Amino acid sequence: MMLGRGIGVLLVWSVASSMGGADDLPAIVEQVAANRGPSAIASVPWDRYAGDLRELPIGVFDSGIGGLTVLEAVLKLDAHDNATGKPGGDGVPDFAGERFVYLGDQANMPYGNYSTAGRVDLLRELIVRDGLFLLGDRYDGADGSLKGDKPPVKAIVIACNTATAYGLDDLRAALAKWNVPIPIIGVVEAGGRGAIDVLRADTQAGAAAVLATVGTCDSGAYPRTITRLAGQQGLRVPLVRQRGSAGLAAAIEGAAGSVDDCIRLDVGALVAEYHRDGGSKPICTVVLGCTHFPLVAAKIEGEFMRLREHRDDAGSYPYRELIADRLELVDPGEHAAKELFRELFLRKLRLPAGAKSIASRDTFYVTVGRDGPFTADYKYGRTPGRFDASDVRTVPMTGDGGSQSALDVWKKLLPHVAERMK
Repeated sequence: MMLGRGIGVLLVWSVASSMGGADDLPAIVEQVAANRGPSAIASVPWDRYAGDLRELPIGVFDSGIGGLTVLEAVLKLDAHDNATGKPGGDGVPDFAGERFVYLGDQANMPYGNYSTAGRVDLLRELIVRDGLFLLGDRYDGADGSLKGDKPPVKAIVIACNTATAYGLDDLRAALAKWNVPIPIIGVVEAGGRGAIDVLRADTQAGAAAVLATVGTCDSGAYPRTITRLAGQQGLRVPLVRQRGSAGLAAAIEGAAGSVDDCIRLDVGALVAEYHRDGGSKPICTVVLGCTHFPLVAAKIEGEFMRLREHRDDAGSYPYRELIADRLELVDPGEHAAKELFRELFLRKLRLPAGAKSIASRDTFYVTVGRDGPFTADYKYGRTPGRFDASDVRTVPMTGDGGSQSALDVWKKLLPHVAERMK
């Protein structure tokens, strides 16, 4: 299994739908721009962004704790010379001295369901609020004042594919309006660039599959991004088709269903559909378009290989020519980590050698309902644009977030994150 090279025709799952862009920004963006003082909407230390940002931490957010896989990719990355910034590891992790602030918006998860419920407007506001939290809006819920060691961040990584799809443009436009000069990295763009790198290197003109959630597929983000990037680089625009996985992410978290059953269902449906449509190029690349999927990459690859060797009742191998004998997997989190390093290096935002971050430690937060867990009717029935009060509390991930058992499982799978949580 490789993470990174080789595609020609791109096969993505299901039909993409259109969505709003940053030309109709959520109302909260203008509301914050017009009110820079401490409030229930935002208590960001705006003046801090006029100074030297290098010693600030880096922000990462997701709709839950699945984005910790992206943070793991960041923490273990050693793909550059730390002194020169040139490609090539030097034996020192690229982000060894940096500090991080992580937010999982568990109260409002899963983000993928908002498009199905017709509430993309609400989802886009939630994503902007995630960004505000990382900019320093970590108040105690009483008077809006910052408490303790809560510095703003010098970069934001959107670790959630769905949040990237629906909110990346909004957040970039918001930062421009708020005069906050920091980079934002989205995993869909990073994953798309990873696929394009494979496309450029491919000599067999094979096919690729992008496995993502239903919400990410509904956004059309991966087909749109891959098509745009191919055109920009003068490459043949790949054929892009989508089909979303409805249950694999939940199964990986242990919420419902069997991981093996979900993988068999999803990969089987993809290959069968490709066969029905007369596919002739072998699938040689799989893009893991959900933060959870890298955790089961070997099983996903194994199911493709099992289907390749499947023999039907007539004794033939219907899928052997449709699946390459060697698959390459693209992990968008890994590519996001590389992109983050390049952005910080080019903008001169990396922590100086020998310096310490202003944050004394890495911090991890989740949201919880202010009055308890949300019902589905409440969660998807809310109206965006209400700024008088918040219906969530933000608490330490290892505190009363109610996720300790799940977190213990994840920490075993993510050793670099586990070390930072000590």
